[in-house]
Amino acid sequence: MSEKPCTKRPYDSRYEARRALLAIWANRRGRTERSSYFCPDCQAWHLTSRKRRRP
Repeated sequence: MSEKPCTKRPYDSRYEARRALLAIWANRRGRTERSSYFCPDCQAWHLTSRKRRRP
């Protein structure tokens, strides 16, 4: 846990990632959803760069 090879922002828990998600991407025009995944190297959660657009 000392080294973090990922350059992505780590989240302590899945819920933190979810909250960051909603805070950033909760726009009314088009909903872009990002899913969170656990990174075994960092032992932390990250958000995927893949976006899914919904009308």
